[in-house]
Amino acid sequence: MRKLIYLLILIPFVSLAKFHSGIMTFSDNSIKKGFIEIPDDSENNKIKFRLDEKGNTEKYPLEQIKSFIVYNEIGQEVKFAITHLAYFRVFSKDNSFRAHKKWACVKVIKEGKINLYSAWFMTTGAGGGAVGGGSITGSFTSSGDLYLNREGQDYSLEFYEADASGFSITVNSWKYFMTIIEKHFGQECPDLVKLINKDDFKKNGYGRIVELYEENCGK
Repeated sequence: MRKLIYLLILIPFVSLAKFHSGIMTFSDNSIKKGFIEIPDDSENNKIKFRLDEKGNTEKYPLEQIKSFIVYNEIGQEVKFAITHLAYFRVFSKDNSFRAHKKWACVKVIKEGKINLYSAWFMTTGAGGGAVGGGSITGSFTSSGDLYLNREGQDYSLEFYEADASGFSITVNSWKYFMTIIEKHFGQECPDLVKLINKDDFKKNGYGRIVELYEENCGK
């Protein structure tokens, strides 16, 4: 089922794959304006860039890039960040995790005291990756892996795997979602855990976690 969801989502994105006008910010805070190609997998190790839309292509390793923005087909600004992806260790009782050594390109869903990112990966039977959706519309409406990043950290910790509709959680998956919330915030900010409401998240989306953190944690 997951592969089918990805396939239906990815076909429109692949047909639209191209260089988008944008601005790239490098690790030394220098910038370049031009045209940027969104990679088909978050862990592709280079980003393609052109000064002119039909000009020569330059390839920049992810470790040289801090972030970049592109403008989608209707002129909306969409931001991407560069980070390491980290995952909780299986069966760990102390919520320990490991971070990949490779850098990854992630779409920014919402930023604040914590940041919510979306990563996408090549899957069997599909020719490209969904960037938080079938195209870079700037809204998060489809399947993708979500990660949380905290200020000063160069890694983003696995948060949740979103579904194709953006938020359609069953009773069992809601219980699992709450275990993830507890893993991330149970010790640091128990007040936030108490405020998680299914209807609230269905209405406002996963970015709501950033707003709740802003209002109730890290003060």
